[in-house]
Amino acid sequence: MVYVALGIVAFLALWLGLQALARASIERLRRVVLFCATVLGGGLAGYLFLTGRVPLGSLVLGAVLGLYFPRRRTQSRTRPAAAPPEQMTLEEACEILGVAPQADKQEIEAAYRALIKKLHPDSGGNAWLARRLTAAREFLLKHKN
Repeated sequence: MVYVALGIVAFLALWLGLQALARASIERLRRVVLFCATVLGGGLAGYLFLTGRVPLGSLVLGAVLGLYFPRRRTQSRTRPAAAPPEQMTLEEACEILGVAPQADKQEIEAAYRALIKKLHPDSGGNAWLARRLTAAREFLLKHKN
């Protein structure tokens, strides 16, 4: 009978906790998840240290600390950011889209659409190439007017 009562209490506590989380703001949810991860990760790291598994405990502790001190991502040095349309030359823009310098607006748009279908990040391409195509199209359309 005691276990049934404990089960009901645990169920009610879980249900009320989930109701409170459903009404909480995103920032509050983030803090709750971060706190839970810290408590569980710190406890696991402590247990691993106490049982002599120091390397594994160090990894867990590093993961917990990584939640508070994330590494900053730097821009890739292998590929420069897409040049704004003002810094791109006419020859460069034409070469990127594969059109002649005297191409009209319809040819530019058609070439852009054909290339972006293949090179867009949603189609397996990458964001850098998509930005370069867009910059080239904007440059050519701006200089056609």
